[in-house]
This record gives sequence, structure tokens and C-alpha cells, in this order.
Amino acid sequence: MRLSPGRRRAADEAPADAPPPPPGPPRGAPVAAYAGILDGHTLWLALEPVAGTIALRDADGEVHPLRSDVPEDDPAYRSVRADLLDLPGDAEGGYDVVVDRGSVRSSRTVWIPPGIAPFPRTRPRIPPAPGGRWQFALVRTEEGMLRVRRSRPAPALDVLDLAVDETGIRVRFEHTDATELRLVPPGPNRPDGPDGPDRPALATYPVTREDDHCVAVLTEPDLPAGTDQVAQVLAGGLRLRRRRNDLTNAQQAVLLPLLSGDDPDASPLRLRWSPDATLVARLVEGGGEREPDDRADDEPDDEADDGTDDGAEGSEVSR
Repeated sequence: MRLSPGRRRAADEAPADAPPPPPGPPRGAPVAAYAGILDGHTLWLALEPVAGTIALRDADGEVHPLRSDVPEDDPAYRSVRADLLDLPGDAEGGYDVVVDRGSVRSSRTVWIPPGIAPFPRTRPRIPPAPGGRWQFALVRTEEGMLRVRRSRPAPALDVLDLAVDETGIRVRFEHTDATELRLVPPGPNRPDGPDGPDRPALATYPVTREDDHCVAVLTEPDLPAGTDQVAQVLAGGLRLRRRRNDLTNAQQAVLLPLLSGDDPDASPLRLRWSPDATLVARLVEGGGEREPDDRADDEPDDEADDGTDDGAEGSEVSR
């Protein structure tokens, strides 16, 4: 019997069932080794060696060089650490991260590989910038190009402290003209919308001023009887948020006070951080010990929010 030789696969030919090769940068594009906004306003970048000025290019094509406060003393990388609050203007928008070589035709947009920080699945959240005026985010477009996005965060008040004393749970937060702290059930609209202040409250607590901040004390006698649900915590229609939050799931990482009253094993009110790091309260009927659901009914699904903007695949954006 004569055997015919089988077809040999070329050395550089991949098997038919081999996974596709990883995406690569467009020809001539600078490649980022790291990108992050770690404190809400400082952009950290590391690029593979490339000539030119690292900058941001706005929608009108104007280039804004990044003024770095770190020396470039590593021959393996170009590094920059720049304050995004230095960006001019007062409008929301996106900025391409570019390497500028003196002309529009010679500028190159930076490409960042998938999986490089800050785009892994367990990426940290970016907190609002100091003062709460801007929310910055890093975005990876469908082509893999790196962008900085500037937007306005949802109005909220920063929580400064949570503590338990003999009177109840003391909630200390930034100054506001609100006269009461309200626990309200989730509604069809966001609580910072027009219906927030008028939504019926499950419980209300007076707000007092102490120096440059406000304080409200949550107590058991003011809680409604026979309820078992999550309530949003509002002051003047605004939510209370975790200050400088960079945790993907603050509830799993931060232990918050319980209102236990005379029985330490029964807690009729339990404070929680929602997926978007705003304060919510779980009202438990009878102070039972069943494990609560830590998500308010209208809270966004953290797994489903990919921060997409303008058709781009992007980083997490905290509200």
C-alpha cells in the first residue's frame, strides 16, 4: 500500500482552531505602557520611547501640552504626571492623548493595549476632582486609542464622617442649606432630579450646623414600623457620597455603623454604600438578622456599566 504524504503546515502557519492574534497598534502610533487618574485630577502616563511632546488634543484640534512634575530619567519610557485641572475652558468634552511633533500632520494619537491599567475588569473608580466640579475618566476607543474625558459629576454632598454615640448614628457631611436629612424609598427618577425633594420620606432628621459642615443624627424612634426596604439618604434633594472614592465596591471594603439600640444583635437600620458610592440605609423590620440586599432598587448594575462614551469602550466613571 502506498501512503501519500500529508500536507505539512508551514512553520509560520497557525492551527485552524488557534485564537486570533492580539490587537496591535496602528502603524506609527505611540504605545502606552500605563495610564491612570489616581486621585481624581492627576493624569499619570508612561509611553514607550518616542520623540515629541505628550499632550491632549481637544475636539477643535487645539493641542494642550501636559506640564509634568516628574523628571524623565528612565530611558525605557516617556513619563508624565500632569494636573488635568489646568485644562482651559468650562465645557465638557473629550481629549485625545497625543504625541505632538510640531504640526497637525505629524501628531500621533496614543494607542493603549487592552488589559493595561486602568482598563482591566477590576479597575478602580476615579473619584470626582477636588471641589466636585469635574469628573475625569480615561477612555479606550474601539480602535484602541487613549482619550481623557471631562464631564460634570452628578450633584452630591461629601460624607465627612460616620460615627455611633449614645444618641444614634452621627452623619457629618459638607455644608448645605438643607434643614433635614431624609430617608426616601427608591423612585423612578434619580433623587437629585426634580422629584427628589418632594418624594415622601420614610423618616426625617433635623440638620444642624457645626463650624463649616452639617450633622444629622439617625435614631431608632424616628424609624417607621413594619418596613423592610432600602432607602436613599438625601439632604435637600442631594445624595450623600463617599468622599474621594476610588473603590470599585466600597460596600465590600468599608464597614459602616449599625443602629442597634438596646439590643446589639438587632439592627433596625444599617448604612451601606451603593454601587455608585452613595449612602443608602437598609431598614430591617424588627431588626432581624437576615442578610440584606445592599443595592437600592434603582441603583445601576456596576458590572453592566462600561463607561462607554461616543461609541468608545471606556473606564469606570463614578458619579
